[in-house]
Amino acid sequence: MRSKFFLIAISLFFLICPFNSTLAAPGKNQLAADYLKASEPNYWTTQALYKLGELPLSGDYLRSATCAEGDYAAVAVCAGPILGITALGEDPRTFASVNLVDNLVNFYNSEVTAGTITLNEAVLAILALRAAGEPADNQTIVAAKDYLLNNQNADGGWAFAVGFGSDTDVTAMAVMAMMEEGMTSDDPVLVKAINFIKTNQNDDGGFHGVWDNISNANSTAWVISMIYKIRQDPETVDWSQAGGSPVTFLNSLQTLDGWFEYQLGAGNFLPVDTTAQAGIALAGGYYPVRKITYSPPAPPALPAPLPSPGMILSFPSSGGSGGGSSQIQSPPPQPEPQKSNDKSVESNPQPNQEVSEVVSEPALTSIPVESTAEPVNQPKIIGQMLVFQNPNQNTLVKTANDQAVYLLEAGRKRWVPNELILKLRFGSTPIIIVEPTILDAIPEGLEVLYPDGVYLRSKETGRIYQLRGGKKYQIMTLAAWQRLVRTERISRLIQVEEADLVWYAWEKH
Repeated sequence: MRSKFFLIAISLFFLICPFNSTLAAPGKNQLAADYLKASEPNYWTTQALYKLGELPLSGDYLRSATCAEGDYAAVAVCAGPILGITALGEDPRTFASVNLVDNLVNFYNSEVTAGTITLNEAVLAILALRAAGEPADNQTIVAAKDYLLNNQNADGGWAFAVGFGSDTDVTAMAVMAMMEEGMTSDDPVLVKAINFIKTNQNDDGGFHGVWDNISNANSTAWVISMIYKIRQDPETVDWSQAGGSPVTFLNSLQTLDGWFEYQLGAGNFLPVDTTAQAGIALAGGYYPVRKITYSPPAPPALPAPLPSPGMILSFPSSGGSGGGSSQIQSPPPQPEPQKSNDKSVESNPQPNQEVSEVVSEPALTSIPVESTAEPVNQPKIIGQMLVFQNPNQNTLVKTANDQAVYLLEAGRKRWVPNELILKLRFGSTPIIIVEPTILDAIPEGLEVLYPDGVYLRSKETGRIYQLRGGKKYQIMTLAAWQRLVRTERISRLIQVEEADLVWYAWEKH
């Protein structure tokens, strides 16, 4: 029995596949990957094969994906294809025959008006819209988050729908959705949710759902994904019982053919979906599997605001693809200006600094920023394109047919998530080409973060932070920022999503 998902097609939409770096040295389950490649594709298998590195992906079947008003749980019906299409790296607004993102938003609002929206759909709305590149302050995402916050049960969990008992699967999903909204695992709301989940762990190390007390593959896979999302290790004593850990329990359900049983000895009437979820969880993944970058159409131009008094941070563009030079200028000259001897004002552009033109405004939340870092694309290869069989540690590596770049360190591969981090941390360090089988055999480690000394600005809140010692120090006032500009000659401000800031501990500057 598939518990809370009511044994209908909606069950497909509750088992999304995770992604990203981990703490517990997860690995690729090749037996599961082979089984999924031989199965009829759906959006869960697509997400799983992306996480398992079985590229290139075939997603033509998703071009006919649709969702329509009148579908049962229409939000969930839209969310599934969105998560599959974004796993392909495609835009769900244009890839299929309908704009799935617009449909999801419209159906969410309709269900709210009709009073039929479920907590499970609120979770899926957040995960799908974030996967589609929508910002954390998107109106539907904020409404879904508020709905979840207002309907958390007293035991800390969330139910499939308001009025039902708390469910392990939905609660694990909700924790991951809240993380996408910038919440951290030490937030009291999520602490209660995580503690609820721990109460549903059995002696065998697995987790059970709301309908019975027997450990099952789906619930356990969801919880493992959540554990990785909150940057914890599912194989430590904190997440283990006398009979083992969630990982050992889930592995015990795999058959010789590669698919996973729902419960031990019970078989599975949805083996493909369960295997996709289990394979991805064991590989250290979490939700959403992949997020695309989306730039909405530019709004009509507004009249330029008057310049604010005081220091103006200017980023002149160079017109070249390599970025422009940067300089910090004093206020516009008055009649009969005197030559300034202020050494804190940098008048000569520094070479090789990639910045973009911005407008200075009088509020801290509108400090000029550099354009958001884009994912790594076609990194430069120094020297001949050689394929190395045994790359050294502390080496940058990639495969010939995948754009992802990794740092090999301490026996693990650490993903470099965007080109700006690659440039700031490694400059012109050569990137070595390796065989996919070599890279697949290396366990994943934590992703590479921005280096100390850079300044990050949150897209959603406008807050500015300096990174020092792996922590983020908030610049609390405009005056403090201007003082830093004068004394440290700051010429780069990097705009990031709030969810990307949760990996840095917070301190006041």
